[in-house]
Amino acid sequence: MSFNILKLKLKKAILNFLGYNIKLRIGRNVRIDNFVKIKLCKNSKLFIGDNVYIGRLCFIGVYNNAELYLGKGVHLSQGVIISCHESIKIRRNSIIGYYSFLGDGDHSKPVFKFSKINSKPIEIEENVWLATRVTVLKGTKIGKNSIIGAGTVIANRIIPENSTCINQLNLKVKGG
Repeated sequence: MSFNILKLKLKKAILNFLGYNIKLRIGRNVRIDNFVKIKLCKNSKLFIGDNVYIGRLCFIGVYNNAELYLGKGVHLSQGVIISCHESIKIRRNSIIGYYSFLGDGDHSKPVFKFSKINSKPIEIEENVWLATRVTVLKGTKIGKNSIIGAGTVIANRIIPENSTCINQLNLKVKGG
């Protein structure tokens, strides 16, 4: 099977289209900074709302049959990595801090060749702030108006609305 690969440069950003039946919608006043890479694979969907900012050095991968939604006014700071294998939704006016990682899938075995990806959706409601180097893994839902502290790792959890989360070894949720 052969794939058509199209590279489109936007101010030193690269969009890679790998495959077919890709759905892409980009709203108004979207700013994509330098050295951003966006990879869209077969049957993937990417929705970028109005007034979204994607900072320099970000990587966004939307893999086969997956859907990524960036709502109106979302801000992805420098170095954010999003790895979408099923569904990631970031609702309006949310801020993702420097060098944060969002990934809705993991491998069922150690990766030697290609192993099956286990995935569960991630949902980040509106007005959420993820501080620097936050990691959000599969099966996580963060309620609106929540703050997630720097370096926090959240996996397969539901964080209620209006919560503040800080983490060292044990996740502590206040509010909600």
